[in-house]
Amino acid sequence: MENPSGVEKLSARQKEILRLVAQNHQAKEIARLLDIGERTVKTHTEAARERLGVATSRDAARLLVAYEAQATPQTGVGRDDRGAARPIPDAADPAKLPLAAEGAGPSGDGARDMSHLRAVPDIGPPDGKYTRLQAYLRRLNPVQWIGLILVLALVSTLLVSGLLIAAVGMIEAIEHVVARLE
Repeated sequence: MENPSGVEKLSARQKEILRLVAQNHQAKEIARLLDIGERTVKTHTEAARERLGVATSRDAARLLVAYEAQATPQTGVGRDDRGAARPIPDAADPAKLPLAAEGAGPSGDGARDMSHLRAVPDIGPPDGKYTRLQAYLRRLNPVQWIGLILVLALVSTLLVSGLLIAAVGMIEAIEHVVARLE
């Protein structure tokens, strides 16, 4: 199933797309992020799967990530798509990630600026209970975020209104009981 030499044969674009797949992005999101067509994303992932001899794009992404992690586990130096050594940024601290210049990727070879894909710090308990929620929230575009905020605001308003109505009803009931006792 695994063909490590196949990883060497992947194009820079295929590796870029597989890294985004490894970050749980869907084809439509990857297309938007890279400013290419969704069909182009699917073509690249299909070609990468064939080269790696795996059944799914998730398997291909896992294989690429594992291969890249194995290539330089202790040196603190990674490989860009040209094979040149470069420092690996500390993904746990987003402030330490380099900002790419306009039109220059992390390797400086003219690739797209991917600085907007910085690592999002984990929220919630460390046992990974909310990892699916985190992955979902990372994939939201700005319009979806606005919609989510509006829905949450509406639900919050309805809950507060309901509590206020219940409180007023309780006060009126108490006043009615007190009035009958007098």
